[in-house]
Amino acid sequence: MKRAICALILLLASRPALAETSPAQFAGEMIARLKAAHPESIFANEGALPLQVTVKGGGHDGAQIMLYRIYDYCRNVPAESCEASKADFVAKVLVPLPEARRENLRVIVRGADYYDAAQQQGSKEKRQPWFFARKIGDDLYEILALDSPTQIALANSADLKRMRLRPEAAWSLARTQTWQATPPLPDPASLLAEAAVFEGKEYVGSMLADTQGWQAVREAIGPDLFVTVTSDQFVMVSLMAEGPGLDRFAEAVAADCRGAERCISPHVYRFEQGMWVIEK
Repeated sequence: MKRAICALILLLASRPALAETSPAQFAGEMIARLKAAHPESIFANEGALPLQVTVKGGGHDGAQIMLYRIYDYCRNVPAESCEASKADFVAKVLVPLPEARRENLRVIVRGADYYDAAQQQGSKEKRQPWFFARKIGDDLYEILALDSPTQIALANSADLKRMRLRPEAAWSLARTQTWQATPPLPDPASLLAEAAVFEGKEYVGSMLADTQGWQAVREAIGPDLFVTVTSDQFVMVSLMAEGPGLDRFAEAVAADCRGAERCISPHVYRFEQGMWVIEK
């Protein structure tokens, strides 16, 4: 466990930060890239909300592009990482969304910032409910989604209607299909010996949605169990009591989150009474 913490801290120390760029400057550059990639469309933003871009024409009328995540990411990583992310973002942002088919159903785990942004977007939509979510922690949500090789979309009521599924049936199918593609939860006996790290595979973050499974792990391990989920492709599970060591580790996790392209949460979590609770 100590080796894992030291390695994480060393990794963070090696990351140079980009020079400061204002949201308006960043948005202007991204809009120029989007126009070059989609000359048939018109991209515009408002001065008060420069990182929210609206799209007209080219079959994308009414689409909104949110630049908040990529802006925050680029402020905390080397220029080459930011450039790669910008290119990938422009290439994928207007790709058609996944089809509403049963085999595409998944569950994703996201933080409160993602949930709040989805709620805000939903207030402008006529489809109700705009998305389906369940709270699984202080600031974590399990969300019903549709998967494709290049995109993840939130499943809405119209999607479920097309699939002829009621919400509970959709949740059940989505969980089954998601957990078929993710590793099993860590064995309590192995956690007593060393930390468990899950990385590299899509939907690893969705492991946190298996609250019944984690309840069993928590009962076997005790209150020192903790989990971090800095991205959809990185989850760490281990044991550590409260104290200076855990405080230092929490600081490293928060810094790692700032340098992640799509961080889910900067927090360390305990599992208490069926929910993920932020370690204070």
